[in-house]
Amino acid sequence: MTDVETGTDESARTALVSKAAKAWQEQLSAIGGPNSLLWDAGTVTDQRIDLTTAHPAGMARLLSSGTARFSELFREPAARERVLEQGRGVAHLAARLYDDFGLTSCHLAAGIASWSWAGADRTPHAPVLLRTCTLRPVADDLHLVVSDRVEVNPVLVATLTALGVDLNTRAVLDAVALGSNFDPRAAYDVMRAACAGLLDFRIEPRLTVGVFSRFKLPLMRDLPDQATTLAQGHVVPALAGDPQEMDEVGALPPEYSEHDPRDEWLALDLDSTQQEVVDAVIAGANLCVLGAAGTGKTHTVAALIASMAAQGRRALFVSHARASIDDVQQHLAGAGLTDVMLDLGRADRTPQQVLQHLRDVLHAASGSAERVPALDVDVAALRSRVQQHYALMHEPLDPWGVTLDEAQDQLTRLSRRTPPPRSRVRLTGDALTGIGGVRRRNDLQQQLAAVVAGGAWSTTGETDAWYGARLVGASQTERAQEIVERLSGGGLATHQAPWEELCTDLGLPAPTSLVAEEELLELLRQVHQTLEVFQTEIFDAPLDDMVTATTGRRERAGVEQRVGALERRRLERQARALLRPGAPPRDLHAVLVRARDQRQQWRAAAGPGARPATRTSVPELARRAEELRGELEWLGERLADTPDGGELLDMDYQALQERLELLAAQPARLQAAAASLPTLDRLRDVGLGDLLADLASRHVQAADAAQELEFVWWASIVNHVAASIPAYEEGTGDQVRGTAQAYAGADSRHLSLGAARLRATIAAQRAAAERDLPEQVGSLERHSGRVGELLRVAPELTTALAPCWAMSPLAVPTHLPAGLWFDAVIVDDASAVWTAHAVPAIARGAQLVVFGDPAGAAPAPFPTGPAARGGDVLLDRARELFPVCALGTHYRSFDERLFGFAAARVYDEEIVTFPAADRSGGLRLDVVGDVRYDDGTSPGEVEHVVQVLLDQVRARPQESIGVVSFDARHAERIRAALRTAAGDAASAALLDRCVVTTADRALGLVRDAVVVAVGFGRDTRGRVPQRLGAVSEGGGERLVTTAMSRARRRIVVVSGVSGEDLDPSALRSRGALLLRDYLLYAASGGSGRRITRGDDAAAPSPSGTPGRRRRTASTGSVLDAPSAPQGSPVDLSVTVVDLARRLGAEGLTVHTGHGLGDPRIDLVVEDPKRRGDLLVAIETDGAAYASQPYARDRERIRPAQLRARGWSHERVLTRDLFRDPAKEVARLVRAVNAASARRNAVLGLSPQRSDD
Repeated sequence: MTDVETGTDESARTALVSKAAKAWQEQLSAIGGPNSLLWDAGTVTDQRIDLTTAHPAGMARLLSSGTARFSELFREPAARERVLEQGRGVAHLAARLYDDFGLTSCHLAAGIASWSWAGADRTPHAPVLLRTCTLRPVADDLHLVVSDRVEVNPVLVATLTALGVDLNTRAVLDAVALGSNFDPRAAYDVMRAACAGLLDFRIEPRLTVGVFSRFKLPLMRDLPDQATTLAQGHVVPALAGDPQEMDEVGALPPEYSEHDPRDEWLALDLDSTQQEVVDAVIAGANLCVLGAAGTGKTHTVAALIASMAAQGRRALFVSHARASIDDVQQHLAGAGLTDVMLDLGRADRTPQQVLQHLRDVLHAASGSAERVPALDVDVAALRSRVQQHYALMHEPLDPWGVTLDEAQDQLTRLSRRTPPPRSRVRLTGDALTGIGGVRRRNDLQQQLAAVVAGGAWSTTGETDAWYGARLVGASQTERAQEIVERLSGGGLATHQAPWEELCTDLGLPAPTSLVAEEELLELLRQVHQTLEVFQTEIFDAPLDDMVTATTGRRERAGVEQRVGALERRRLERQARALLRPGAPPRDLHAVLVRARDQRQQWRAAAGPGARPATRTSVPELARRAEELRGELEWLGERLADTPDGGELLDMDYQALQERLELLAAQPARLQAAAASLPTLDRLRDVGLGDLLADLASRHVQAADAAQELEFVWWASIVNHVAASIPAYEEGTGDQVRGTAQAYAGADSRHLSLGAARLRATIAAQRAAAERDLPEQVGSLERHSGRVGELLRVAPELTTALAPCWAMSPLAVPTHLPAGLWFDAVIVDDASAVWTAHAVPAIARGAQLVVFGDPAGAAPAPFPTGPAARGGDVLLDRARELFPVCALGTHYRSFDERLFGFAAARVYDEEIVTFPAADRSGGLRLDVVGDVRYDDGTSPGEVEHVVQVLLDQVRARPQESIGVVSFDARHAERIRAALRTAAGDAASAALLDRCVVTTADRALGLVRDAVVVAVGFGRDTRGRVPQRLGAVSEGGGERLVTTAMSRARRRIVVVSGVSGEDLDPSALRSRGALLLRDYLLYAASGGSGRRITRGDDAAAPSPSGTPGRRRRTASTGSVLDAPSAPQGSPVDLSVTVVDLARRLGAEGLTVHTGHGLGDPRIDLVVEDPKRRGDLLVAIETDGAAYASQPYARDRERIRPAQLRARGWSHERVLTRDLFRDPAKEVARLVRAVNAASARRNAVLGLSPQRSDD
């Protein structure tokens, strides 16, 4: 079958895998050199001790009891010292193989078989019988302990079988006398008889203790035995370079999200990055998991194993580092799941004991029916509520794209300005939504600032007569300017003068406005019309009676009559007599009514008895009034949006004159108003008209206007939230804190129930397997061979009893038959594993999960045989092929300063760390003065290291301790000095507890206290070294990183030189430069200046003195005195700064943005009774809170981690600070005082004097 897209068919895939397998096989064959179980076993080397000359009494004790001291075996002093030195070498080598490669290698070998092998270039010398043993240092002696189990050398058996010898190993073992004395002579006879056909076959009856490579033969046979099946899966072909399978194994897992608690399989407490790993693997993804030291890799592995087991999935867990397997087992044990993982690499357990363990698990499962506990129903609801608050504060609001927390913080920032914005305008509806997000608002702010700067309104405080005028184009501007200048310059007075003359002549008051003029003109027009019909005497006649007399009959009906018929006729004749010659009016009554009304209006203005009249100048005055009306109407329309409006027609002429004068006096404002009109119209169109009016009325400056707009925008968003989301308006800080605390408690209970649920589920699986697989149960009960062979006869039962199997990757072929036995293979510490070393394990699983520290130790050279490179590092290959997840939180270090340098310099500040409240101790540098170093060691430094260790064990006997050196000889001299120093009980206890190792072997070392013994200083001539041994070699930076990340509580760095002594321009490697900077960091106690590197190195230090650049061959620019990390600069929110200021005003000592990693603690407060002692960690629901989107991380894990490090933790809602900061400050002051009282009561401390 051919894949069209990739062009890869099955034969091509098989060829790729075969080619890769050949390369892997070559790399595997180089491990450890020739097999010591076949070749050269009779040679006394630093890997073997000959017991032939041992004291008979000591040998009798050893062979009868299985234990003896070297001082009992070798009693002649000179011989004892020589053999002790050999023994320590064997013990050290065996420990290296066990600790660094997970291999049990120390054996008591009985008998050396040899023969002449045709075609071989040398004679075999193979142990006959093997008993595992241990060599344990005890003061200045060695304690040899030999197991009871005897086995025939499996390599010898395989070789003899290949040569045609039918050896009955059961008969050989039956011939061995154990009892009170180990006597293998009869067994030798059985062997000789079976091998009689071999030329010169003989057995030399010798006893040796040494390191023998049991794993080598199965490892060499494994890939050839799987030649036909290696290409069948996905992962091995992908590692071999098959493009189709590379795509397959690189498939991304589903995006991580918080589980419904009902779907969680929790055995261990996991943060979100750890849970993401478990979820991705459960979903079927191959995965590369990057985890810095202390981020919980083994914790996550244990949780993954438990979750897989609960779902009926089986795992193979492999690691070179024995400590990793032990750690995973401890984590599982802590959850009550000890028997989930079958550890086949333990040195203290025989195969028979492992088989018995499986039977014990089977019997325990028989009939067991552990009830699956019900889940805590509250946890989901409580988590939903705390997440609702998170969403309320930090989910972007549509359509503005900002959060409520941002809005509150920005309003607080703006309120701290001088002067602060104070507009009360608020945007609503389309005006608010129409503006949209920050980018559009910024654009509007820029437009507003520009238009104000261009003169949209007066910002000097003077009256701005032209603001709001709508003048479009130069012609309108010029016309407006001409009108106001002409009218204010005498035009209005000229217009009024003839009116005053006319009115004086007519006895009327002069009109005071254009409207009054027009009303008077209308009266004069009507009078003129009346006088064209009547003579002037009409206005003297009894017009009221005439009007009554001329009323029609219909109108008179029903109305009381004051005038009789005769009188009516007389009055009508009188009226008609006053008519001017010509045609009489058609309606005499109507014209009399008009005349009567005119006379009333006239006399109302001129006084009683005045007679209406007219003049010939009236038409001209009417024309001029019309012209003035046109100008004022036109001008008024342009001034309609000005503060004084555009109603000019009815303005009193005096007021109009004053306004015209004001307008005429501001020609510049006229031009500015015209120029700003288009921009102001655009701003009004988006709903900012009320704000513009407000700003103009207050003469707000350009820069302030932009801030006012921003303020109104943020405030309007907050108002919108308050109006539309009841939880914001109604909720209180106490309610939110109470919900968070309730959730944390419920989640803790949920975790405990989760572990119980897993145990019950796995127990049910085992019971079902026992019930449904009786044949496999019988196979287990009868089996007596290799444990791994059970997979062939009882695979479902065996993996149900032990869902996970653990061992070294090199030991997989020793323990497990070839085949796809596991759903997933998990590899830890993959930075130290060659891909070839892991392939036998990988081939036994369908899915691969690779854990590793990207800055962790590189693959260590195998301690026996020639140095050999293993090809690709598995972690690097996995990063290329698989989706990558990263563990994000460092838990190991009690005080983040222990890991702060690594977090900043090695991991680019991507690791979350936790500061400790107690800042004493933690990290220090001891520079040993006046000592000289020779080839990586110095008696003076060794003596100082021993003294530091003694001080530590006496001051803190409960803490574990260790020493990490960069030089093997230096480490051995420290061990020797410890043996010599063990003269009292405390020193002896120290020797038993203290581990001394080198950085290349320290990957699995974790101790409460660690001494980093640098091992470098001035040479015998007083010169400072510039090559720092292994640190200056390739990968030396990994050694430094390993050394500085081993401690939980304290590190003491002991060195013959300080960082200042090392010239960076002479250091030619990353490792040396990193060590030099670490010495400077340690000298500061981990609290120095911020680290600089690369292009940042030229930045001035906080003191203002710029560092000088030095060029180096490997890393570029560094400072002469690189500084210690304080993490990246913190952009503190204004809310936090304002809270710090308020708390400081209450007499508290407050530090902001505390810590090295992100998120920082917003505020920390010192104990008010003990100055300098940090006490309370205050965290808001602001930016740091927002960076933790998952409830478990934010509400339970982080507060718990801070409390574990000595803090009293307080959560503050920015909403409370925004609404009523004084109330929240008072609450915090009470909380600080209460925490102070609690701490001092627990510690039994008396408060310091406030004036100390």
